[in-house]
Amino acid sequence: MPSVASYSEALKSLASRRRLGMKLGLENMEALASALGQPHRRLRFVHIAGTNGKGSTAAFLASLLRAAGQRVGLFTSPHLLSVRERIVVDGTPISRAAFAEGIAAVAQAAEAGAERIEPTFFETLTALALRHFERERTDWVVWETGLGGRLDSTNIVTPAVAIITNIGSDHAQFLGTTPAEIAAEKAGIIKAGRPLVTAEDRAEPLAVLRRIAAERKAPLHLIGDTEGLPLLDLHGPHQRKNAASALAAFRLLGLGLGLGLGLPLPEAEIAKALAETTWPGRFETILAEPPLILDGGHNPEGIAAAVAAWREAFGPLPFRLVYGGMADKDHAAAARLLMPHAGEVLLVRAAGERAAEPETLLAHFPDATTFPSLAALWPRLIMDPAPTLLLGSLTLVGEALLLAGRHRFAPEEEESEAALNELLSPPVISVPG
Repeated sequence: MPSVASYSEALKSLASRRRLGMKLGLENMEALASALGQPHRRLRFVHIAGTNGKGSTAAFLASLLRAAGQRVGLFTSPHLLSVRERIVVDGTPISRAAFAEGIAAVAQAAEAGAERIEPTFFETLTALALRHFERERTDWVVWETGLGGRLDSTNIVTPAVAIITNIGSDHAQFLGTTPAEIAAEKAGIIKAGRPLVTAEDRAEPLAVLRRIAAERKAPLHLIGDTEGLPLLDLHGPHQRKNAASALAAFRLLGLGLGLGLGLPLPEAEIAKALAETTWPGRFETILAEPPLILDGGHNPEGIAAAVAAWREAFGPLPFRLVYGGMADKDHAAAARLLMPHAGEVLLVRAAGERAAEPETLLAHFPDATTFPSLAALWPRLIMDPAPTLLLGSLTLVGEALLLAGRHRFAPEEEESEAALNELLSPPVISVPG
């Protein structure tokens, strides 16, 4: 494969990987990492899995580590506007030049081994992140799973601490249909002798996490009371659990864990780091009065968390609901959670071939008004302000951020990357037993 000469060519190369879908399993990833010289063997990780809250928890932990003077790599998914959001060092996304050079290096490594590797979109980005974080000499990598845990590409690492935020109902066709089955998949990131932090408190999934942690002699740390946490820029009771999980992991790292660490940080600095943490598209305020709020909630647990955050922030004030999402999501459950708090309902088509058509959503939101796209609706939201909650898909939130001018990247870059997301990719094509 010829070398990638530009960022645009790198995006095209990465986009070509979407044809492979999303593959669960570690064989490709282990071979690809080996061809790259095993960069993950020279990095230190905190690995985060869970149905919701992974990105926010990762952001809280990265803030704490940076406040303690550590150089921190942050790997998250999916992105909202630019694929470079996923690979960040000390708050700075990977540069276009480093991205292009890294994509070329990963492609070359995939072809150079004894057996040619066909990495997927997500495997390519995972390999790129490992290579970039090693080259940037990071002290710590906050490492978020993509899908599940046991067979997720990120699970080739052995973390100092694992975090499982919660167990919810998403991607059931791949992870299982019961809380116990899903918990077993998420628990795949638990490694022998390495502590596990979890905010999960329901009996069935927690029993699975307890059992697997005990089998692997992994000390289990449960997040219970969140009283005493500072006021957060990220709103909602769920964010206090996410912050508490990050803080518990940070304090475990501070104990050393046999790594000779100290990470001393005064309580005031801890409070400041947590209070100032932001994470785009998570109950994000676009207009303050009347409020226009964007949230990435797209499964029942995430939507319930967004409603709880609205009630905490605005009390019984009803909201104008803007809703759109992928066709495979539980829209009936979304309607049950949202309709008791909604006045006017506006249905839109999110980006991508997997998006639900607004007309099909009318079965769950029967009195709603439909729009072909968020762009078609956006002028009305701005010119006719009302308390508004927009949610249903992270891709929809990304569109809203772009329309609102809340972006860190050049417009032409965002437009070229609008569909460059595994959320919009073909389904999983291989699930090992």
